[in-house]
Amino acid sequence: MEKAGSPLRKRLIEIVVGVIVAVLGAMVVGWLGLNGPPASGQDASTGQGASTGQGAPPVDAAGEGAAGERPATRRTPGPGSRPVNRLVMDDGVNTVTLARLEVTRSGRLKAHLVYQSHSTGPWTLTCPAPGPDLQSSHLKLHDGQRIYPVSTFCSAERPGETFALRPGEKLNSWGEFPTAPPAGTVFSLTWYNIGTVEGLTL
Repeated sequence: MEKAGSPLRKRLIEIVVGVIVAVLGAMVVGWLGLNGPPASGQDASTGQGASTGQGAPPVDAAGEGAAGERPATRRTPGPGSRPVNRLVMDDGVNTVTLARLEVTRSGRLKAHLVYQSHSTGPWTLTCPAPGPDLQSSHLKLHDGQRIYPVSTFCSAERPGETFALRPGEKLNSWGEFPTAPPAGTVFSLTWYNIGTVEGLTL
């Protein structure tokens, strides 16, 4: 048998439970709104955009920047030999000629030079020691950068030697540089204290 007033008590309990459920539901909705899943393209751990090289201009499918500018590319010259035949020195008696430039398969540049004696007596030549020798010649690129050889005729074959060319004799010399200048750019070759050849391209 029920006690007097029992239906009223049940009704009050139902109202209280309903209010509690409504409050909890509102709290859950609010929490989801503030802490929902991160937007697409964001790092879920930090809430920041995923790394795409911050500071770099966006690049479209054609490889162009937002302003339509293509990123700078270094065009490597293809391997092979290019004839040059430019005088490095002519003192009226003897000559040094830059005969050709060779781009190797590994991308190095090898300069081939010919010394020729036209005198009636011997032409005395001296090769520096390897250390100074590899700092005695250089390529100068269009932006002012200098590239020094990694090997030369002197450092590889006659380091520190003094020798002479007989009248009419030729000597094939060379210098190998670690990288070839970009194709189409202008550079120069300074060969020891003998001379400089300007306006070279590959």
